[in-house]
Parts: sequence; structure tokens; C-alpha cells
Amino acid sequence: MLFKRSDKKIAKNKANIVLLANKDKELFAIDLRSKALIRISIPECSFYIKPMTLATALNLEPLKEINDFFPDAYEAKDVIFYNYKLPNGKAKKLIAQYLAPQNNPLFGLRGQSIKFNTMSGNYPTIAIVEPNKGPFILSTSPIYLRFSLGVTTEVLMLANEYLTNLFNSQKIKQWNLKVLSLKLGFKPKRLLVILDRPFEGYCTKIVVGFLP
Repeated sequence: MLFKRSDKKIAKNKANIVLLANKDKELFAIDLRSKALIRISIPECSFYIKPMTLATALNLEPLKEINDFFPDAYEAKDVIFYNYKLPNGKAKKLIAQYLAPQNNPLFGLRGQSIKFNTMSGNYPTIAIVEPNKGPFILSTSPIYLRFSLGVTTEVLMLANEYLTNLFNSQKIKQWNLKVLSLKLGFKPKRLLVILDRPFEGYCTKIVVGFLP
């Protein structure tokens, strides 16, 4: 699916967002005004963010250094986090609007990585997927998940420190929906997949979160 910029612009001063996951100093969210999936670089974020938490991003601007290649990338001066998250029922309905299409390779990319300097900027770099098979845990150090979207199969690393520690502390070696639901507070039936920032000239598909 090609990237399509929203008809409604993202509010620059105060953007109200629903947080999906975080990795290092980057947030992944739904912008409520434009209805766009976006990724936001922020000065600091050293804690795990519960999926579907509400927040406001301040002074939001396109991330100039990579926006030509990552059309959904922004940076914010600060973020106000609220002690409130969408109920699971509302969360499921909202997420259902953003599911990646079946049978198409994520981000138009067959395989796990792509050379950064060959990226066109025509594809999103964030996807919410609902596997029709899996996920299955292939290895635990690091954790790799295998899942299918129609006839397309993906094998991707889980790159979320909190979730990785959860798997290791509970000694989870196979996808256990009961245990994960108890620990997360929802049934993790969907995955948040991103194209990671360039490393040694390549960008790699990784899983950064679980969603209801």
C-alpha cells in the first residue's frame, strides 16, 4: 500500500495522539486529527508506554533528516502523557481501521531489510498487522516471531525491551495468549511493525509492540 498523506494536516502546536508503542526515544501513534499513523522522535523516553494511552505532542514538525525516506516521521519538543488509556472495546474498533492488507509484503518490501538510500518515501514505515497464522516464537535470544498475512510470511525480531523482558522472566517459549493477556491486560492479537531507523546503511522490519 502506497503512502498517502492525510487530507487533514497534523496540528503542529498541540497534536492529540493515541500511543501504540515506543522504542528508545521514538513513539508510534495515531494522530486523532489527521487519522494518520505517525512516528515521533522525542528528547527522552525511558519507560514502557501502555498501548492506547492518550497523549499530546507539542511543537510537532516533520523530521527533516529522514522525512524524504520516512514520510510518517516527526519530531516533538515535548509530550504530555495522560494517565488514561482507551478501553479495550474502543481500542479494537480504532485499530481495526488501520490493519495492513493481506497478501501484500509490508512496506512494499519482500525480505527483512532494505538499503536506506534506495527507499522511495512512497511507503509508510509503520503497520498494524493481524496475522491469519501465528505469531510463533522461533527463537528466544533474540526473540524472533513468525507470522503470516495471507500468503505472505514474515520472520521478524521483537525489539521492545519491556516485552522481551516479559518473555524472558516468564520463560515464555511459545505464544501463550493466556499468559500474555494476563500480563498485558488485553489479548495481543495484533502486532505493531515498523521499518527501523537506518543502521549500517540498512533499514530492517521489526516488531515493536502488541495491540488488542
